[in-house]
Formats: sequence, C-alpha cells, structure tokens
Amino acid sequence: MKRAGHSLSLASMVVQCLLATLLAGCAGVTPAVSADEMPPAQAVLYYPGILPPSALQIVDQPWSAGRRPFEIPPGFVRGVADGDTRPRRQAAEFAYVPRSISCAEAWKVAVKVGEEAGLDPALLFGVMRVESTFKVNVISYAGAIGLMQIMPGPASRLGCGDLLDPVDNARCGALILSRFLRRFDNRLILGLSAYNAGFGMPGRAKKSSTVPANFSYPENVLRVRAKFLRWGCAPWD
Repeated sequence: MKRAGHSLSLASMVVQCLLATLLAGCAGVTPAVSADEMPPAQAVLYYPGILPPSALQIVDQPWSAGRRPFEIPPGFVRGVADGDTRPRRQAAEFAYVPRSISCAEAWKVAVKVGEEAGLDPALLFGVMRVESTFKVNVISYAGAIGLMQIMPGPASRLGCGDLLDPVDNARCGALILSRFLRRFDNRLILGLSAYNAGFGMPGRAKKSSTVPANFSYPENVLRVRAKFLRWGCAPWD
C-alpha cells in the first residue's frame, strides 16, 4: 500500500508540474486580434500543436501588402510582379522558308553524285523528288534532313558532310542506298523499300517472296524516274 501511495503521489506531482508550465506559457500570450486591428508593421505567428488556434503571438516584423505568415522566408527579395516577363529572355520564332532547287539543278546533282557512286542518276533523281520535292532545307517530323531526307544518326556514323548542302546530302543518300541495294542483291524494289523504312519490311518481303508493305514508295520513285527519262523537267517546271 505504501508503494501504491508513493506512485500516486509521484503521478500527482507530474500533473501539477505540467499544469504549471502550461499556465506560465499562456500567461504571456496576447489575445487574438482581427486583421483589421493588426498594426501594419507587425505579423501574426501561429504555433499549431502548442497553442490553441485562437491564441496568437504578436511579434515585430516588416510587413508587406498581401503577405501571409510563413509564406515568405526572412531575407527573401521579391522579384518582378507575376506576369511581367520583361527581364526574361524573349523567344524568337521564325517562319520556315523552303529553299528549293530547280529540276535542272537537281538533275545536275544526280548526275554528279551518280557517277561518283556508280548509281543510276535517274534513280537518284527519283528519290530526291519523292523525298523532298527538291527542297534542300526541309526537315521531317522524324528529323530527316535535306534533299534525300537523311537521318543525322546514320549520316554521322558514315562521316557525311553538310546535310543542308544538296551535293553532300545526295552523296550521303547515294552511299546509304548503295548499301541497301547490295544487301538485297541489287533488287530495286527491296533496296528502295529499305531506304524508306529500314531492313524490316524488305527483309520480311524477301523471306515470304512478296512485295514489301511500303511498296508504294519504290513504285513512286520508279514512276518519277520513268517520267523524267521520257519528258525531262517538263512535268515539274
């Protein structure tokens, strides 16, 4: 019984100490004030979990219009107002202006590059027409560039020159096309299919002895080739 009485007395002392501490802390708290009564040079600081929501402590701090407690840390320097973009760097937008070469100029490029690469110039001419309609600065959504629509990745691996230069672009395209043709035993349909879509479609067509799924691409190239050999530049001038 003595031990139980001693424990009860100790618990009573702890409760009394906690009550005394709480009363001492609340003694220095100023009652809550409304926003209209708040001095402009003072800020309201809240102590959630320590004091009840109605208890406020008023401390002297610089006050700015529209400021809320704890939203702006000490030493913060406000920048330009929201929506003001004057200090920001303005983005410049330029309209795309296609730079085309004529049919005769494209034929000169095809002859020059075809002789260098050992390819039919009329075939290269057909690829140029179908790929870019002779626009030397066109860039596709996939990132293919220039006259024969060369992807930058393969061009970099093959050491190609300036893809926006018609001759360099055609040289790179002729190199890629010649490799595809060798891969498919110089079969034009399969080689042109590979130039358009990679190895997958012509590879499956060769294995199944059918035409590739993108047959319309080599068909269009060969149609342009035949039209040029018969009519020259008349259809495009």
